Amino acid sequence: MKRQTLLGILGTLILGALGSGLWELIKPGFSFLGSAALAVISLGLDSVVSDIYTRVGRADIASTWIKGTTLMIFGTVFYAAAGMMMAKARAMPVNDLTYRRRSMLAALALMLVAAYIFVGGARHAYVAKTRGYFEYLTRVAAPYMTVDERLLMDSKLALIKSRSDYEKLAADLKLLLKTKNITVAEDGE
Repeated sequence: MKRQTLLGILGTLILGALGSGLWELIKPGFSFLGSAALAVISLGLDSVVSDIYTRVGRADIASTWIKGTTLMIFGTVFYAAAGMMMAKARAMPVNDLTYRRRSMLAALALMLVAAYIFVGGARHAYVAKTRGYFEYLTRVAAPYMTVDERLLMDSKLALIKSRSDYEKLAADLKLLLKTKNITVAEDGE
């Protein structure tokens, strides 16, 4: 094996370990980002937020996570490709301005596509995270609910239309657990 290949592999492993360790250190500080992330991925539009929470009621966590992750990976690949196109365009000789401008415009268009794909992936990830938290609450509360109450809660979740509907359901479950002296993790922990 060539020395450069070996150094590249070793460098990748070291960077991966450092990144993972750094993430574990800073992860607790990011619990407040749920609302900020929702504002970004919804572009601040109430109708988009309502659509996201409607999807929470219908979501299958596994497939939603897979879709979200796949879209975010594709978005990242598109960003990388656009960055390489930009670098190549900047390296072109100045006397070839027309081709250079076209390359830069193509890279910018690719970045817009990447942003669209990435935001779609982030929406799926948010839906899966939110649905997962609700399922966590229902599993913890299950011993203190009758079968009919659990079915009613599932039905209400499937019918939510807005963030406030979701928050009311989650608050009802938390109140039930509080009356039983059970402490649960907050969303995002």
